Amino acid sequence: MKTQATITLILVLLIQGSQIVFAQSCDPVPEFDKKTKAAVIDSIVYSINNKYVFPEKSQEIIDYLKNRFQKGAYNHFNSRMMFAQQITADLRSHTDDLHFNIAAVRPGAETGSVCPTGTSSCVPKSNDTDNGFKSVKYLPDKVGYFELTVFMNTDVGEKTAVKTMETLSDSEALIIDLRNNIGGDLGLVQFLASYLMEPGVELITTHRRNSDDTDVFSSLKEIHGKRMTDIPVYILTSHLTASSGEAFAYILKHHGRAKIIGEKTVGTAHCAEIDVFQFGDFNLDVRIPTYKPVHPKTGGNWEDEGVVPDVMVAADEALEYAQKEIRMSMNW
Repeated sequence: MKTQATITLILVLLIQGSQIVFAQSCDPVPEFDKKTKAAVIDSIVYSINNKYVFPEKSQEIIDYLKNRFQKGAYNHFNSRMMFAQQITADLRSHTDDLHFNIAAVRPGAETGSVCPTGTSSCVPKSNDTDNGFKSVKYLPDKVGYFELTVFMNTDVGEKTAVKTMETLSDSEALIIDLRNNIGGDLGLVQFLASYLMEPGVELITTHRRNSDDTDVFSSLKEIHGKRMTDIPVYILTSHLTASSGEAFAYILKHHGRAKIIGEKTVGTAHCAEIDVFQFGDFNLDVRIPTYKPVHPKTGGNWEDEGVVPDVMVAADEALEYAQKEIRMSMNW
């Protein structure tokens, strides 16, 4: 078993309803031929065969994809973007794993953006002003509140996380709003959770396809500022809360450290890595689920099932409900 403080890469999964999202350039791409399509399929097959988290399922997925190609399911796609979009949709629907993602990217293009299907605008992967931390403030009765929309890589998000937790360090209770959280990096999940847990607590362990190849994430022994281990914590969720947003909620819920209020989350637990294949005038980003998280208390994760709230209410009612519950529990 090996341990590490941060994980190399975890998928930031953006879900807008049933919309597919790609890490890619938003520019239109030229037509390409069947030979190139076949090479793209071969590249995807290579990644699935060598990296998919469940090797016993790899061949069945590969056979499905090849059969689709051989029957001409992709013949009418004349752009790399639309071809990649359909393969992504097929892989996700066939496996029920939303972390599959295929994208055609121009060489040298900025890949830190994601483009919702059917739009011409790109959403930046990072925000230089808040890095996903929004509306950091005190609500009445010294209740700390912040919304977090993405778990950035720790080298980007750590300073903002520290500033946020220092700002709210005098809170009598804390509300963390993950209703619009799209996921992100497990390193920042670990970093933030460390403010709310005693040091050295095993938070989650990731298992690759070889079950002996694991990464253990524990609460950090040292943090910047003070821990907030003795105040009640409430996490707000919605049906859009995904990936590492779910990880944070699941970890704290099952360690008995937070109460979850809102809607059941998406159910995307598997973590992913990107293989990049070069095709001359474009690169192919193949994002494959490569390892699964396991919680030390449950022995499982939130794949498919999502994180089930302790209190099920409509997402737009979750904040008001949390505030009322805090007032009641504190006898305010």
